[in-house]
Amino acid sequence: MENKNKKNLPGWCDPLFFGVLGLLSFGLFIPFLGYYWDDWAKILVYRLQGWQSYLPYYAGDRPLSAWTHIALTPVLGVSPSAWQVFTLGMRLLSAWGIYTLLNEIKPGHRFQGLLAASIFVVYPLFSQQAIPVTFHQQWMQFACIVWSFVFMIKAVHSARHSAAWIAGSIFLSLVQLTITEYFAPLELLRPFLLWFIFPKERNDRHRIVIILKHWAPYLILLSAYFIYRIFLMPFNGDDPYRAETLFNFFTKPAETISWLARVLLVDLSYIFFGSWSKVFESRLGFPLSYSNLAIFLGSILVGIGAAIYIYQMNRDSDEQNETGDWSIMAIVVGLAGAFFGPIPAWITQRQVLFDFHSDRYALPAILGLSLLSAGLINWLGKSRVQKACMAGLIITLGCGYQLRTANDYRNIWDQEMRLYWQLFWRAPQLKAPTAIYSENELIPDQGLFSMSGALNQLYPQHARSDLLDYWFYTLLPKYKAGPPAYVSVSNNSTFRTLHYIGSSPNTLLVHQDAGHGNCLWMLRPEDKENPYLSELEKGMLALSNLERIEPDAAKGYPPLELFGTEPEHDWCYFYQKADLAWQLNDWKTIVQLGETVQSQGLSPLSGPSNSPREWWPFIVGYAQAGQVREAITLSQDSLRQDKKYHAAICGLWTNMKDVPEMGVGISELGCGD
Repeated sequence: MENKNKKNLPGWCDPLFFGVLGLLSFGLFIPFLGYYWDDWAKILVYRLQGWQSYLPYYAGDRPLSAWTHIALTPVLGVSPSAWQVFTLGMRLLSAWGIYTLLNEIKPGHRFQGLLAASIFVVYPLFSQQAIPVTFHQQWMQFACIVWSFVFMIKAVHSARHSAAWIAGSIFLSLVQLTITEYFAPLELLRPFLLWFIFPKERNDRHRIVIILKHWAPYLILLSAYFIYRIFLMPFNGDDPYRAETLFNFFTKPAETISWLARVLLVDLSYIFFGSWSKVFESRLGFPLSYSNLAIFLGSILVGIGAAIYIYQMNRDSDEQNETGDWSIMAIVVGLAGAFFGPIPAWITQRQVLFDFHSDRYALPAILGLSLLSAGLINWLGKSRVQKACMAGLIITLGCGYQLRTANDYRNIWDQEMRLYWQLFWRAPQLKAPTAIYSENELIPDQGLFSMSGALNQLYPQHARSDLLDYWFYTLLPKYKAGPPAYVSVSNNSTFRTLHYIGSSPNTLLVHQDAGHGNCLWMLRPEDKENPYLSELEKGMLALSNLERIEPDAAKGYPPLELFGTEPEHDWCYFYQKADLAWQLNDWKTIVQLGETVQSQGLSPLSGPSNSPREWWPFIVGYAQAGQVREAITLSQDSLRQDKKYHAAICGLWTNMKDVPEMGVGISELGCGD
């Protein structure tokens, strides 16, 4: 039997609990996260063209939504951490709204409201919390619609202030509808919520009339929005989110129904079940990663702490009222919300389970899924301790998933910073326009437009204000059939209001391969004999015009607020600087860099510098500076490390025709064999 004399925790502790849970599940990684995917382009627009440029930027798909950037970017600036904090804040505000909503619908059920809101904080369906500039809009929408629901229920309960609450509720609904169409179908949850706040003793017909009366202003708003969004919203060109499925019902109904049935089966199975498969990855293995171990143990502690808090609070509540009606309400509303959530994706012929970024279409369903989970826990649990333990287990799994996901984004940010700083070290400034090619994307799942957005902030702009100076491209899939007979490219790329025009020879070709190199390689003619380049890359070497590189950096670049302070000078710094010096025929600098790295114990045979390709500048530099014996030693060590480089290293020596002792090196390396 529960201890009725146990002092309850005050209600203000609950939103504080959500904040602590959010901080432990997301916030610890905020200092180590940055920009991803669309973020780079959206920040570039502000930095180059000002806040007013967001209006044309969004004119092609969501012309109303620019206002969030116009309002927030001047305040939050271009600091990734500020955007991360704001986006997490919107998620936690949404959780508090869910908690408040449930307590308004079923007063006296604080325990159950806490269950649902806690699960919402860490629910694992959406994997892109760390992309802050892009998804701040969706989390703002989430907070707006949840609190709009709260105000609607308050209007029912407070006859005296009903008009004010309704006005506030309609305003928040209107605000979220101006951003995107993601959350519009959740407006259909209103009659479900209203159903459960009216007395049961009234007959269903009378109940429905009352519900329709209270729902009417929101239904009118939703209907007006639907008509405006489908038929009247102005676009610069075709609507990229046109309601294709809806229109196809009238032109090819059988095909559309068949497609929709398959998509619903796949997406709903993932939303309800498949998304939970990700939470069971501990990532513990050999060799043991301390970060993964810390995440594993930390998530367990968070889950235990959450279970204790949920169990302890409000212990003198009426246990007889903790099942039955509340569970039915949560399960019914939860199922409806989970189904309504992805409707915008389905109606525009998109899927939730499609690619790395497509789970964003399921984000609104988290509201329903959290309610459904809490309802099932409340129904299945026979006692408060059982319910708290089940909630603690879900929070453990969800927290672990969110921490691992945040750690993945931390790794992506590290990859981005490593790439862009290496590029800056190798090419302190680029002539405009310049396109950079690689065989495949250098950072998977981030998009070439994203990398182009970063590239155009790594260097200053020189071209006209309506054109960007730089762009990233890949050789694949365009040249999957092989290199053309004559290497010549012409580029004309557009992403929203961002444009680039260029052509060869204003191009560079880079290569990155963690399996055979430690650093980014700026390719050059000598790479014709590189054993680890594809035939396509070798055939496209003419794209790599090193004359596009200027040796002196522009003042104030890279911007500190975007790229941080310059990283510690590791092996890749010395390699990139030596490669730049090779381009400039600066043999003295190469020798100085060589002496520095060798004094640190680095060689072609050591771990962080064990790629023979990255010793080419030092081999050439030492030989050209007259230190032939040192160049021969580096060549021999390189071949001991990887004999496949024999032809390439011999090619380096045979091309150094002005080195007096060139023949000695060729002979000792067996280049004539």
